[in-house]
Amino acid sequence: METRNYKQTGIRLPEELITGLKRKAKSKGMSFNAYVESVLEEDIKAEIPYIDPDEEIDSDILALSGILKMPSRMEIEVDPRLKTILTQ
Repeated sequence: METRNYKQTGIRLPEELITGLKRKAKSKGMSFNAYVESVLEEDIKAEIPYIDPDEEIDSDILALSGILKMPSRMEIEVDPRLKTILTQ
């Protein structure tokens, strides 16, 4: 299991939304925080397309590999989305 660093934040939400989120969390057997985190993570994951590692790579895409440069380790470490894409 991966260790995650958390940072506390405060956001303002309408009371009706909080009530609905709490109700949904309870119905799923989750805490409010865990439920909100899961909803936000799913939204972010939807932006990153899944690429099956066993699927053959299209020749046009392979041709791009000679043009594109691999980011440095520092660039990968400071960009969480890039790090996720390249380390999964």
